[in-house]
Amino acid sequence: MDEKRYRVFLALPSPLGLSEKMKAFQRGKEKPPLRWVIYEKIHLTLVFWPALTITEFKLLGEIVEKKLFKKNLSNNISSIISGFAYFYRAQVLYLKETSEQVFSIQKIIENQLGDLPKEFIFRKTESFIPHWTIARKFKISMLNKYEKYFQALDKFTYISETKAPVLYLSKDGSYIPFS
Repeated sequence: MDEKRYRVFLALPSPLGLSEKMKAFQRGKEKPPLRWVIYEKIHLTLVFWPALTITEFKLLGEIVEKKLFKKNLSNNISSIISGFAYFYRAQVLYLKETSEQVFSIQKIIENQLGDLPKEFIFRKTESFIPHWTIARKFKISMLNKYEKYFQALDKFTYISETKAPVLYLSKDGSYIPFS
């Protein structure tokens, strides 16, 4: 019997204080009717596997732990968020990560995981943009309708530290960390 397949991703957790900054930004503003992401779920995906079973997730977690987390990637990481962008087809609104340290860590992770068994091949970053998803069901027509809101969001910046990457399995709306 085949196990159900889930999305698995290696991600940085939300920078310290980002949820408070986002809540403060949204208070008192005319905001578009978006499907906002719960603040506790905001994360920056570094590497993504579209379909793994729970058994494969556990196996991958053991490999990632040996290859990455023993290599001192667990230090605090500087995150620099600057403005927003969106994925039109996926209808996702996101904050842009601009920290060179984050991009450097992503390359290190990809190099360290480059020789994984074929069942654990991940999506490469050439077509992948690291991003902090903040809302879904985003429609481009909102840019004109809520112009002042999006002008203000484009000036949104936040600099803080985030913790080490975490391997998650996305299941039924929950993110289950590998432990």
